[in-house]
Amino acid sequence: MYLTVPYFLIKQLFLGVLYPKPNHALHRGQTNNGHKHIVISKDYSLEAIRSKCKEIKASIHELLLTAISVSMKEYLISKGDEKT
Repeated sequence: MYLTVPYFLIKQLFLGVLYPKPNHALHRGQTNNGHKHIVISKDYSLEAIRSKCKEIKASIHELLLTAISVSMKEYLISKGDEKT
């Protein structure tokens, strides 16, 4: 007679023991307090974005992805994550 243990249970046991929980700014015990923080920027026309993309020889996707990356980096640094 064999005792069978579900694979999921074994996997969860090993993951809980072998891998520590992440320790960065978004996981340091900060709770959701119900306050919404929002920032509204000024409007940019698509033509202005296109002309800037032609000027720096980049696509719109690359320009917007760079803007999002820089703003995320600044946010994480402001929350105490110095590894970024």
